[in-house]
Amino acid sequence: MSLESELQIITEYVEEYRVRYHITPTSGVKSELSCLAFGEGYNLLYCQLIPTLNGGGYWSCMHDQEIRQLVLDEITKSQKRYPAKGK
Repeated sequence: MSLESELQIITEYVEEYRVRYHITPTSGVKSELSCLAFGEGYNLLYCQLIPTLNGGGYWSCMHDQEIRQLVLDEITKSQKRYPAKGK
């Protein structure tokens, strides 16, 4: 999968999550939960990307393939736990 398509998957998930849970993103880096308890992918997705404006905070890390894969894996886990209605 290309960088652009992976970033599109992440961005679409983040934007859909914000709409579903009425989250207004803000600028800056956010505080995180324990990576040991919750996992780096979880923290990056739910504690950094979702509450932060696209392009700000840790969004620049999404150009690193290994870090991007952690987030994509977390999205896949979430979609398996909470499938979209009608699927």
